[in-house]
Amino acid sequence: AARLPEIAQREGFHYLTYFVDEDCVYAVMVSKHGQIYGLDPVRIPRKELREASRSVNPERWGQPKFHPPGARHPNASEVLRPLTAWLEKKLADGVVRDGDHICYASDDDFHNVPLHYLRFGDGILLDRFSVSRVHSAFHLDLLMQRPAVGAPDRYLGVLVPLKQDLERPDGDQSMLASMAAPIEWLEA
Repeated sequence: AARLPEIAQREGFHYLTYFVDEDCVYAVMVSKHGQIYGLDPVRIPRKELREASRSVNPERWGQPKFHPPGARHPNASEVLRPLTAWLEKKLADGVVRDGDHICYASDDDFHNVPLHYLRFGDGILLDRFSVSRVHSAFHLDLLMQRPAVGAPDRYLGVLVPLKQDLERPDGDQSMLASMAAPIEWLEA
């Protein structure tokens, strides 16, 4: 963690880390200028974050859930919006700029939520910034110490559907098509 300001400044990206506590989420940002910003706690309890992380598929938002009866999937992008809203002030202050890159590490169930699709301004975070995720500052440091390599000249794509996805009684093959989409995109 001590090397993060140097790495962020040298490579020109912002690093965000989120720690999930019972009653709130704590965030720290290291700017591409090497400055460290401790942010006010975001009042999203762990239980609410966990529920939202189970609803990251936009197709499910507002749809009925099986448990508890009558409950509906929340719009996770709206519920978790406060986790990116503080960046709007950093954008207004010129700390971050349109087109900047943000690398983030998140904790607990927030690790299952793609930060780039959370609401930001009148769109989503990805509309303004490029985004990548890393497991931790330690892993980012290891990655940044490796020599740069070019893009691979080949890949292997493997689809591993669940048995019940192969035997859907309604004949719905949308799950399999969704699984194959990234590989088809790479082949194009």
